[in-house]
Amino acid sequence: MIALAYALAGNLSFSIASLGFTHFSRKISAHWMNCYKSIASLIVTVLVLLIFKIPMPEFDLKISLLLVSGLLGLCIGDLFMLEAMKAIGGSRMVMMFGLTPFLAGVGSWYFFDAKLPLSSWLGVLLMVGCLMLLSLERYKVSGSWQKKGILMGVLAVVFDAIGLLITKNAFQADADPLAVNFWRLVGAMFGFLLLDRFYKRIHLQKEFVKLNFKQRIQVTVFGIMGTFVSLQLYLTAVSMGHLSVVSSVAGTGPLFTQIFESFYDKKWPHPLWFAAFLCMIGGFWCFGFSQG
Repeated sequence: MIALAYALAGNLSFSIASLGFTHFSRKISAHWMNCYKSIASLIVTVLVLLIFKIPMPEFDLKISLLLVSGLLGLCIGDLFMLEAMKAIGGSRMVMMFGLTPFLAGVGSWYFFDAKLPLSSWLGVLLMVGCLMLLSLERYKVSGSWQKKGILMGVLAVVFDAIGLLITKNAFQADADPLAVNFWRLVGAMFGFLLLDRFYKRIHLQKEFVKLNFKQRIQVTVFGIMGTFVSLQLYLTAVSMGHLSVVSSVAGTGPLFTQIFESFYDKKWPHPLWFAAFLCMIGGFWCFGFSQG
């Protein structure tokens, strides 16, 4: 249950940040928002490592895998994620991470020979049911699936799942979650350099100075919450629990995001939202039962 608590807190942090990600991706660009949030989080990570004198492992194959994980998950995957947020909104994009348990579960079975009790599989199904109900709710509200945004979201989930599997492999060496986060962010920065050089200029400083003081504070806080805080909590959960079970808690993300959006829009959620909430509660009960 401790691993689930960390995963839940990580989702709460990311859900709040996703509202800011959507806003600034639309205001500036997904490329810019993606790069800025990673830079802000990398700076905070380095400061924490130095202040608490956390030892860093020697560079080896495991570190190389983390660099690849960061490039695929935090750079390419998050770029697709932010593009999807621009097109379909933050809550609908977060919903799509319900696909992650299936991908993570299959990957864990194939690479790590991981086993899950029946109650955990039932919990996974309930969490995915939660996501399906939320997706139906959003469809009834918007009246359109917006296929391009959905495709971007699917690609984001695929790259995120690949990054999670690679990261889980690195934890076999008992790596510190903060050190893991550091190397993944370094890998992401390498990806941004390639994108800026060969695909599309990011204009990081140019766009930042256009923001007023309040907006600069907001985008920095959102970036740190969505990348540093949420990743640190989530990586801690991954190191403690089964990957498929932990990733299934992503189902709580859309619920948190919907709550924040409801307060912002001053509208009650659709009845299907409450059905999804009941699925989430059932999923947590199953996970808690499977872990004793």
